[in-house]
Amino acid sequence: SSGINAEWPLRPGEEEARMERLIAAKEDNKLRLQMIQNEVRRLQAERRQNCQELQEQMMESARRRKEMIEREKEEDRERIERSTMEQYELVAKVRAELEEYYGTLTAEAARQERRSQWKIQRLELSNLR
Repeated sequence: SSGINAEWPLRPGEEEARMERLIAAKEDNKLRLQMIQNEVRRLQAERRQNCQELQEQMMESARRRKEMIEREKEEDRERIERSTMEQYELVAKVRAELEEYYGTLTAEAARQERRSQWKIQRLELSNLR
C-alpha cells in the first residue's frame, strides 16, 4: 500500500477531505494574515496622521508664541514711546509754568521797584519843601 501511515489506512475520500481541510486552513491563514497586514497598515497610517497633526500643532503653537512675543515687544515700545512723550510734555508744561511764575515775579519785582522809586522821589520832594 502507498499510504503515508500504514497503521491508519485512509478510507476512500479521507485524503481528499484532509487536503481540502489543509487548503481551507491555508486560505483562512492567508485571510487572517491579510487582515493583520491591513490592520498594521491602517495603524501605521493613523500614526503618521497623528504625527503630522502633532507637528502642525507644534508649528502653529510656535508661530502663535512668536507672534505673541512680537506683539508684546511692540506694545512695550509703544508704552516706552508714550511714557517718553508724556515726560517731554510734563517737562514742557513745568518749564512753561516756571517761565510764567518767574515772569510774574519779575513783573512784581519791577512794580515794587517802581513803587519804591516813587516813594523815594516823594520823600525827596517832601524834604525839599
